[in-house]
Formats: sequence, structure tokens, C-alpha cells
Amino acid sequence: MIKVLIADDSNVVAMLLKAVLGKEPDIEVVGRAENGKQALEMVQSLKPDLVTMDVQMPEMNGFEATHAIMDSCPTPVMLVSSSVNAEEVHNTFQAIDEGAVAVVEQPQLGGGANPNYDPLKEFLRMVRLMSGANVSQDHAETDATAINNETKKAAEVIAIASAEGGLHAINRIFAQLETAHCPIIINQQLAPGFLEGLVTWLTPKIKLPLKLAENGETLKNGTVYVTPDCHDMTLTQGSEGLVCELTAFDTHDRLSPSADILFQSIASCCPHKAIGVLLSGTNNGLEGVKAMKAAGALTIGQDERSALIDESIKQARQNSLLDHCLSPEAIGQMLSQK
Repeated sequence: MIKVLIADDSNVVAMLLKAVLGKEPDIEVVGRAENGKQALEMVQSLKPDLVTMDVQMPEMNGFEATHAIMDSCPTPVMLVSSSVNAEEVHNTFQAIDEGAVAVVEQPQLGGGANPNYDPLKEFLRMVRLMSGANVSQDHAETDATAINNETKKAAEVIAIASAEGGLHAINRIFAQLETAHCPIIINQQLAPGFLEGLVTWLTPKIKLPLKLAENGETLKNGTVYVTPDCHDMTLTQGSEGLVCELTAFDTHDRLSPSADILFQSIASCCPHKAIGVLLSGTNNGLEGVKAMKAAGALTIGQDERSALIDESIKQARQNSLLDHCLSPEAIGQMLSQK
């Protein structure tokens, strides 16, 4: 049974979340906190498997409460966002900095406006997934010295696939990454409306130029590109380098850019001259990593000790698809080595 604590000062939202969660046979709502201070106290006494956290609350807001929870009794905290306005997005990523494991859109009993995305189903999926997140991660660095330096210099592109729980790994990678010989792509699965906020959040943290990718642009060495909302990215060879092509996806079974599509296009356009990185998440990029490995690309996975969600990386390891498994710090150091 998954024990969930709801932290939200709105009676309406708290009742909605309790109604949604209460219908699930494997989930139990063990309490509701009306502010961050109460949330901290209830986490300490009730020991829930997951906290659904509102960002804007009195006495102690969501990111202050998240910091206190992670400091005193590490517990997965999942942010529940009712909007994607600039202030909400900023506060959400501030809570990610404090240790929150994910952000999801507030569920709607009648379904969402987008027929291709059901916030209710996604909310329940994330509750089940994040309740088992490894928040007591091992930050010990793994050795990156075995990576062949000439292989890195020959790479035409570095592609990073990240899903649930991967934001922390991205943050830790770019804290170490000071230089890059080629373009870097971040393909992040994230709740709709938050990818632009990801760029804003990362920009002051890294030393490289960072932007949302644009259709038809030629990628520049040393620049970091983020796949935008509701689009898949593929790469082709142009006269002056790799060209980004964006395609709006119309499938009904996903809400995020496909790492498989990106990785498979890289395997086709620059075999032997690419690096693929697989971070925390579920079933994210496995087929693409397989294609890159078969094409002779260098493939790297986040190590088991540091991943919040190890499912996709574990499967890649078991199928011998990864050349190396490293901590985020070691990945960043390896990618930035001259």
C-alpha cells in the first residue's frame, strides 16, 4: 500500500486529490497538511511514501517545506502544479533545487483540454512511480578516466535523455561541464508547459549557451539545446553541420519528446561520432540507445547508486547497451574534459 500525504492549503484541491487517490486500491491518503510547517511535522510522524506538495502555502511554502523534509527525513516530494505561469514555474524549479523529485499537473476529474494527454492518468502514474524514488542517493563519484579522449573529441553531438527524476542528474552534470567539443541536446520528459522553465532554471547554472531548439537551425559546437514541448527532434547532416528538425507529435499515448526518435536519428546521421547519455526515468530511450550502440556510438548511463528511478538504465545495463555507468558528476567531468 502506498501511503500519501497531501500538502495543500486549498480545501478544494485537497478534496480533489483525496477523491482521486482514494479510488485507487493500492493507495492510502494518510493525512492532509494545510501548510509547509504542518507538512514537515506530519512527514516526521506519519512516515508517508510520498508527499504531494503545493508550492504556494502559508507559514512555510512548498520549497521551504521540501528543503526541511529532505534535511530531516528524506521522503519523495512530488510538486502538484495548478498553472504554468512564470511565478509558478520559477517556484517549482526552486523546489526541485531543494530536493523535490518531480512536477505534475493538477489532475482534473473530467479530463484535460488536450485529447492526447490525460492529467489524471499521468498524476496516478507518477504517484506510483515516485513513491519508490531513491531519495537517499549516493553522490560518490565514479571514475571517468577510462573514457577515451579522442572518442570524445571526434563526437559530432552529445545527446542526453532524461525522464522522471532526471532533473537532479542534469543539474549535477552541468555543474561539472565547463567545455564541450560539439553541440549538446537535452531531451527531457516533463509536465506540459515546463520546458521553457527548464531553460530559465538551467541558464544561470551552466557555463555554456543554452536555448530551446528551433526547427531548421544548424547546431553550434558548445551550445546546449533543449527539445521543446510537444515536438520530437531528429538530426540530419547539412552542409555546415548537423541540422535540427522538429516535428509536432500527434500520438495519444505520450506527452513528452521521444528520446528513441532522437537517438535513432543520431545513429543514422553520425554513426561512430556521437555520445548518448541515459539518465533517471522509465523506458526512456532504450530502443534509441540500442540503435546508437549498434552504430558504434559511445553510450553512457547514470549509475544505479545515484538514479532516482533506475528502470530504464537497469534494462539498458542488462542488455549490454551501455559502455559506461557513471555518476552525474563523473559524466559532467568526462564530457567536459579537453
